[in-house]
Amino acid sequence: MEKIETIVALDIGTSSIRAILYNLAGEELFSSQVKYSPVFYNDGRVRQSPTSWGLSLMLVLGKCAQIINENHYKNLAIAVTAQRASVLCMDEKNNVMGDVLMWQEKTAYAEIDKIVKEISEADIYKITGLRADSYFSMPKILWLKHHEPDIFYNTYKFLGIQDYVIFQLTGKYITDHSQACRTMMMDIKTCEWNEDLLKIACISKDKLPELVSPGNVVGKISIDTAMMTGLNPETAVVIVGGDQQTAAIGMGVINEGSIEANTGTGAFLITHTDKPVFHPERKTLCSASVIKGKWVVEAGILTGGALYHWFGKEFVHSEAASPTMVDYPTLDNLVKSSPAGANGIVALPHFKGAAAPFWDPYAKGVFFNLTLANTRADMARALLESVVLDMGENLNLIQSLVSSKFREVIVAGGLTTLDIYNQIQADVFNLPVRMPPTVEATAKGALICAMVALGIEKDHISAFSRVGSVNEKIFNPIKNNVTLYEKTFEFRDKLYNTLENGNMYKESFDYNNYLRDLIKNDG
Repeated sequence: MEKIETIVALDIGTSSIRAILYNLAGEELFSSQVKYSPVFYNDGRVRQSPTSWGLSLMLVLGKCAQIINENHYKNLAIAVTAQRASVLCMDEKNNVMGDVLMWQEKTAYAEIDKIVKEISEADIYKITGLRADSYFSMPKILWLKHHEPDIFYNTYKFLGIQDYVIFQLTGKYITDHSQACRTMMMDIKTCEWNEDLLKIACISKDKLPELVSPGNVVGKISIDTAMMTGLNPETAVVIVGGDQQTAAIGMGVINEGSIEANTGTGAFLITHTDKPVFHPERKTLCSASVIKGKWVVEAGILTGGALYHWFGKEFVHSEAASPTMVDYPTLDNLVKSSPAGANGIVALPHFKGAAAPFWDPYAKGVFFNLTLANTRADMARALLESVVLDMGENLNLIQSLVSSKFREVIVAGGLTTLDIYNQIQADVFNLPVRMPPTVEATAKGALICAMVALGIEKDHISAFSRVGSVNEKIFNPIKNNVTLYEKTFEFRDKLYNTLENGNMYKESFDYNNYLRDLIKNDG
């Protein structure tokens, strides 16, 4: 009897690591997940222990291996996709030094100021497709030089999370273009490390992993990995690339004219292009696709599911189970009980600063227009609306850069399990929203990319046709809500601009520093 062939899609996210075992028809045979969380500090640091990935990686793969071996499957590969722009430091003995600087970390304000004195923001954008922002890897590396010099000077390789996992699996230091383009050190047109930017970062090319195209078989798992997990040592490892670009593939956003909105920890909109595309005011980002020879126009915000989880943890937690465990059914019902417009509350979702469309690292979260008549239900709904309103502005930015008119938005991510959230998206975007039956778009995209890398399918379109989803849900805009949110757009933009033009965000940054110093001195 011929063995069933399988592929493990390994999705390393911000809040969990998931290993999903698929057959070649795209059917999920087994899934293993370990959840974790970064630590958010008051000074803007966002850190995570590397053991989150080192130990969890072998655990989830070991559970998959058990299913593979029990059912006598023939597992062809592990396809690796991961979060982007975090920084992990390895010494010459292959040990991780310190905690990982996560992608949400926003401490490198002074480093950004120094960078743009040496190379203009316009030139950085032209070279990298990125803004000069501490969101990306290079400012974080410079921050280490100035604040944690022992780690900086003893680092043998500066890695991202995907690069670290690839090393754990194969023993090789390798990254791909779709990850490297988020470091602020890769030329988006040539897909090579840029020497001028490396010089500013005070590192040489040998401090970074080898660059390869995404969708490459980078080797087989090491003997150590095989022994620790129970996987066949002949298992290939496919480096897929950045999680957001990969999710786009899993949602069928492959050609120009389609766009996806993926709400995980943050929220991202992506469309594909055949050449690098730049916004005249640098409000969108240009990144390498996980398809070789293609690019994506991208606009993301830093808070999505993370904001919903925070609100639930603080205001709708389950005391019976744990004071930090979110009672999601109650939280979801609260949102449903508040009408469109959240009874007047307007929120700004910038609890970790603002990425697109505002690009303001000093921006803060805001609830505005509260009265004693408002409830926590209104606040919860206002938060979800605030996320989608930022996404709506980003959708308009991307549409202005591409010639093909978007006819729908394909959505995925944890929050899309909530129908009211998808209806908010349809109403704010004023477009039909299509939701595939699985929220695991990133893992499905990794499967598709692996099938192309292994020669099972000739291209990503045919691979998507083979494993793509059916029974999708459609959410159509409600006319009255569209009109309401158009008014909300105008109102909340006035709110943001009033705070920004009045220098209140910078004032709040200085005020927070004053408070921290006061507490430190009192201690």
